[in-house]
Amino acid sequence: VFSDVFGRSVVSLDSPDAAALGAAYKAMLATAKHRGTLKEGEELLQDHISATENTSRNFPDASNSAIYGRISQSYAAFEKVLCDERGR
Repeated sequence: VFSDVFGRSVVSLDSPDAAALGAAYKAMLATAKHRGTLKEGEELLQDHISATENTSRNFPDASNSAIYGRISQSYAAFEKVLCDERGR
């Protein structure tokens, strides 16, 4: 479902600490982006994920992604109306 919602491939790690590891990956990529070395950071991440044995990769279904995209646009419009009405 995540791959459909975000329209991107998603790598799942079979690890009890997968959430913490994912957060560390995001922090590493944010640091690399800040330093102007995002490409190198992405390559390092891909190398590490490729070396990890217990992974699975899920790819988005285009028709499902389109549906989630429309839902996201509707939600954003609804949120804007609420924020405008409440002055936020």
